[in-house]
Amino acid sequence: MVAERCLGEPEWRVVVSGDFHEEPQTQIILMKIINSCLTISLYALLLLTTVTTMLGGDSTPESEVVKWSYVYEAKMLPSDDESGWKHHSNDSGSSVITNGVLVLTSTTQGIEYWQLDGVAGDSTWDGSKPSTVEFKMRVTKKAEGSDKAAHIVIADGKKYYHFPFDDDSWHTYRVTLSDGMARLCVDDQPDTFSVSGGSQFAPESDHALENRKNFIYFGDGSAGIGGVSEWRSFRWTNKGAFPPQSK
Repeated sequence: MVAERCLGEPEWRVVVSGDFHEEPQTQIILMKIINSCLTISLYALLLLTTVTTMLGGDSTPESEVVKWSYVYEAKMLPSDDESGWKHHSNDSGSSVITNGVLVLTSTTQGIEYWQLDGVAGDSTWDGSKPSTVEFKMRVTKKAEGSDKAAHIVIADGKKYYHFPFDDDSWHTYRVTLSDGMARLCVDDQPDTFSVSGGSQFAPESDHALENRKNFIYFGDGSAGIGGVSEWRSFRWTNKGAFPPQSK
């Protein structure tokens, strides 16, 4: 007795060879039992495959998973996690942690931002390599006359790339940097929301010094903007530019 599946037939069936000596009624019962078990196993396999696909178990190849070099969760000020963040503030600006959110407040005359400096080859930050930055934030207040209240700036040792924000809803933003171009995507959508080809450092700027052209910062670093921004998380890697993948 052998089990086989014929071309075009949806189910397995049992074929009894001439050497099988059970009584005919016993043979029939055994064939029905075996056929039922094989059919149930086949349907279980199909169901498992369908559920795995629906849950997206194989939608993202392992090679496309981002391995973040640094992750900040707003449970403490950036300077308290010993990662090298430097606080820049003046004229009544402030940074406070409230219910797992980093709240940055600045004025039109003041600044309030956090900066992480790096030098090419430094393990802290190296924008000269293809990089990915992702953060979750929103703007809750803008000073009168200001159209933006916060921004992120990343630099690669040659140019800096600036993205401003004014949306009062929570969004997850991802910036990828490679080959002298920075691209911004929103809420895991693969379509590019904004692109920056970078800007040259002004000769009189402090960043004109070669050792100060490789950095990343977020918040309000420009007088004349002013407002309140909230940040839940901030993470980055210099191990590749990874845009969001299509679902």
